[in-house]
Amino acid sequence: MILGLLVTNLAIAKKIELSFDSNLVVISGETGAGKTIIMNAIGIACGANASQELIRTGEKSALIEVSFTLNNTPKAIGILQRLSLYDKEEMLIISRLISKNRTRNTINGHLILSKELKEVGRTLVDLHGQYEAQSLLDVNNHIKLLDKFGGRGMSEIREKVVAEISRFNEIKNTLTELEDTDRKYKEERDFINFEISELEGANLIEGEEEELREEEKILSNAKELSDLLKMSQDLINNDEGTSIFKLFSLLRNNIEKATEITEKIKYISDSIEKMQTELKEINRDISNFNMSIIYDPERLIYIEDRLALISKLKMKYRKSILELIEYLRQLKDKVSSFNSVTDKIDNLKKEEDKLLKMIGFDALELSLKRKEVAEQFRERVISELRDLAMENADFKVDFEAVGDNEGVLIDGKKVKLFSDGIDSVQFIIKTNPGDDFKPLTSIASGGEISRVML
Repeated sequence: MILGLLVTNLAIAKKIELSFDSNLVVISGETGAGKTIIMNAIGIACGANASQELIRTGEKSALIEVSFTLNNTPKAIGILQRLSLYDKEEMLIISRLISKNRTRNTINGHLILSKELKEVGRTLVDLHGQYEAQSLLDVNNHIKLLDKFGGRGMSEIREKVVAEISRFNEIKNTLTELEDTDRKYKEERDFINFEISELEGANLIEGEEEELREEEKILSNAKELSDLLKMSQDLINNDEGTSIFKLFSLLRNNIEKATEITEKIKYISDSIEKMQTELKEINRDISNFNMSIIYDPERLIYIEDRLALISKLKMKYRKSILELIEYLRQLKDKVSSFNSVTDKIDNLKKEEDKLLKMIGFDALELSLKRKEVAEQFRERVISELRDLAMENADFKVDFEAVGDNEGVLIDGKKVKLFSDGIDSVQFIIKTNPGDDFKPLTSIASGGEISRVML
């Protein structure tokens, strides 16, 4: 239960001091009397945001103190014990000092963090404001209300700017993804280019390894092979009577003589003739092959180096020659995709630059239109407030262009792009002469909010 409240220099209140008892307490008064300030002060004491704008005009700080009894508050006591703030006292005093630089929070004189204060506060009170659901208190709605007041002329250029910014954000998101992909590509691009260079330089050909190994055998054993082939030729055909060819001739002569006795063995003579013909072809083939054997030490060194390179690549990549040829094709395809990403990035950046210039022109036009409409809006609101017994109130629309290095260039400065232009808009008001303009949500009472809403 709340026992007492002390407020100094909050909003328009210089000092408020109240005591409460255990029964129902009703606070009544005219619009602007300070009822909302009391409710806001209790909320701030229990952890709500404490804006510097709440400090009374001309003062350096604002103070809020609320005292509670801890009877029947087991949740609050449990949290206080966990935070080492419970000393078995039945009364709890929360104090918040709001200054230009910082906010100082204490419970029974002990400094605490804002999040700890909020944790304790939500167990002590349950606040329900009279205008919690009013859209007017949502600053994001202020620009929408202003644009709606501007009518069709405003909506046409607004829709154009919204569409341009939507496309711009879409391009930015796509560029972020592509540039992230491109960064990953760059990390492996040098390595891939090295592999391509290595495999292209090797100029691998299907079946080459088998052919080279066969040629290596021949060149490595050229003399032995040539001697064997020469000996084979001598066996087939030499000047001595022991050559195979001469023996075949004798064999054929004998069979032909036998054929004169019986024709039944003529087929044997024909077979021998055919074998002699084949033997001549064999002898010619051996001779030709033997003549082709030329021992070339430089060629042998080239083959050995080439086979060593092929073996090295096969071992390094753990692939066969066919697989290496396919792998090279895949690497080239990957580089093509790298280049495709780079081209997309370049094209999107060109579109982004072009669109940003267009947005700068159109968003500035929209901003100027809004400021023109804001004056008309101000006059209408002030006129209505006069009719609702707020003769001293003044109202205006506050415009702010937020700096942003990645924003759009307006009059030589980079400003932030919102979804609907470059303007951060807020309704500000002062309800009493001599006060400074402050945000509508900071200083207006519930009754005043209701009148502005009307």
